[in-house]
Amino acid sequence: MQSAPDILKQKLDEYIRKYYLNRMLQGLLLGAGVLLGYILLVSFIEYFGHFGTVVRGLMFFFFIGSALFILVRFIMLPLLKRWEISPAISHQEAARMIGRHFPEISDKLLNTLQLQEQAAGADNALLLASIGQRIDKLSPFRFSSAIDLRASAKRYGRYTMVPLALILIVLIFQSNIITRPAARILSYNKQYVKEAPFEFVLKSNLQNVLRNSDFQIEIEVSGKEVPTVVYVLVDGHRIKMENKSKNRFSHPMYNLTSDHSIRFTDGEYESLTYQLKVLPNPTLTGFKVRLQYPPYTGKANEVLNNIGDFTVPEGTR
Repeated sequence: MQSAPDILKQKLDEYIRKYYLNRMLQGLLLGAGVLLGYILLVSFIEYFGHFGTVVRGLMFFFFIGSALFILVRFIMLPLLKRWEISPAISHQEAARMIGRHFPEISDKLLNTLQLQEQAAGADNALLLASIGQRIDKLSPFRFSSAIDLRASAKRYGRYTMVPLALILIVLIFQSNIITRPAARILSYNKQYVKEAPFEFVLKSNLQNVLRNSDFQIEIEVSGKEVPTVVYVLVDGHRIKMENKSKNRFSHPMYNLTSDHSIRFTDGEYESLTYQLKVLPNPTLTGFKVRLQYPPYTGKANEVLNNIGDFTVPEGTR
């Protein structure tokens, strides 16, 4: 049969375990609410802002960092303390918390624990009897009932339910506000362009341009609404393109000596970024000629390397 001090210790340990379970529940609900609210906020910001790779990368890694912080600080730590892997609150700290819920036993519980510490290792029958009587008076109270998990779930659950409900409403009526920005943020290192009512169609081959040559960049604009003015961005420098027809534009580039970054814009919408590759001019560094003489010459076949002009008999291959 368990002694009275052991029963008291067991009830305090039960309270401490439930205390950390409650902390973990609160952290889970509050953390989920924060992350859901963050998803909703950055989705709206990215939907209207259409940011570049750097800003989207910051949004993505801030979310990951926040999620890890919430997981460790509000879930893992209480869990480790509940399993007594990490130091938890003491019995006296638990007694003070219990006393705030049961004021009628606040001083009695704390005094009993203090008397237990004084009686540790001592052989004082009167003191031990006094402690036993005090514990008996505390026995009707279930300390763990001071923590109401349902009340915590109701109180902190609203912090999760409000952003969750808003996300569901947006997904039902205008899902693009969340799904498209979320896809762009997840692929933060991929280049995206703002959706336009038209499309820039590149007609020129930018991959085979010889050094020191001239080159004509040509594009076609297709869509329901086409711009009347188009600019080409060459390494970030904006140049107005020549309007060849209603939807065709061009721009000449002269004496190309290096690669260039190319984009197109009407002032509001931009195309993807293209790379104009300048190739070195071909030069002949060496050649080899294999000669097969006709039989009538009596000459053996031979191979000539890097030779200038030469004459061969008729019928030579």
